[in-house]
Amino acid sequence: MQQTLRRTQAAALEQPLFDPTEKTATQIDPTLSSKLQKLGAARLVRCYNCGTCTAICPLSEENAEFPRTLIRYAIIGAKEKLLSSPSLWLCYYCGECSDSCPRDADPGAFLMAARRYAIGQYSWGKVASVFYDNQVSSAAGILALTLIAIFGFLLMMGNPNVSSPNLQALFSFQVLHDIGLVLGGLVGVSVFANVAIMMRCLHFDLHRDVPITGRIKVWVSSLVNSVAKSALAQTNYLKCTNRNRYVAHMALFWGFVGLAVATTVDFVIGIGKIPLYPVPPQRALGILSGIAFTAGAGYYFLKRFKKDERHVKSSHLSDWTFVVLMLLAGVTGLLLTLSMYEDFGVAAQSLYAIHLVVVFDLILLAPFTKFAHAVYRPLAIWIDQAELNFRMLRAKDGVR
Repeated sequence: MQQTLRRTQAAALEQPLFDPTEKTATQIDPTLSSKLQKLGAARLVRCYNCGTCTAICPLSEENAEFPRTLIRYAIIGAKEKLLSSPSLWLCYYCGECSDSCPRDADPGAFLMAARRYAIGQYSWGKVASVFYDNQVSSAAGILALTLIAIFGFLLMMGNPNVSSPNLQALFSFQVLHDIGLVLGGLVGVSVFANVAIMMRCLHFDLHRDVPITGRIKVWVSSLVNSVAKSALAQTNYLKCTNRNRYVAHMALFWGFVGLAVATTVDFVIGIGKIPLYPVPPQRALGILSGIAFTAGAGYYFLKRFKKDERHVKSSHLSDWTFVVLMLLAGVTGLLLTLSMYEDFGVAAQSLYAIHLVVVFDLILLAPFTKFAHAVYRPLAIWIDQAELNFRMLRAKDGVR
């Protein structure tokens, strides 16, 4: 074990921090380290670049720079280098690197902080920075969105009939449908803009010296592999974390997917036109997905509350916001469904109002908070996998 550790450390230390063939100078941001410390990397300056984190990380098998070089970039202020590395998104914060660090520099917390910083930098107009730069601006931004949602709800609220769970009387389903389309469009445009910024920041080679058929094959096979293993099955999660976290993460992910499908079907058919009895397939899917989604969110909420594992020892306000909103969305959605089936008029309409406000916040915040991982991580893993496959192709064909 010690021999393997020393060999991996040596390989990590042999990796150059900068490519000597680069023609442009790397700009240094002397404030980068302090910014990352405020975002959660409190012990960053303790790192003396020994490479132990790279040696111990189960995700660094084919990447000798991860995470050692990223930490070095942060310490010396190489902002563009940090933001351009797809490997920034590989980490699931299992805590093995932090537990093994001889200086207690907590590399896992650094990578989490670095991703918060990247989300802020990738967002159009740096909008996401509002929710990360400091606790006050984050709380103010969330409060402002919530007040906007409440005000809009009160403005368009109908005349509720508390003796019946008729949600249409409280809030027009047609209005809800139209607002949903507008919100979906805003989120879609924001995601597209953010991804465009991320792609401009990421460093990857188009490998024009490789025949076009070979390039297409590598990019397509890497995409299929990344989507199947890293996005849908998330097998990388099993390499570096306990099974409970994996099950909770999959419940959260597939619960969200199921809810999205059920909601889309509801929108296509027409909100309010799906009967309670007999229970149609899309409603059954929504209920089961809601249970899975709520269970996953509840697991992460309890973990952050108990702080019994390395990855939850310290939580940023943005982490709490994300988990609480997901849990509230799941709980209010399930209780709303139950109250409708039990014919609880007041409860149904009250839960409906709360649920709409929570979902409004969750949807609008999605491109600018931790929800953005759902887009950034698969994209980065795809590019990272493609780069690895190109290296393997070059080694196989003897291309230099």
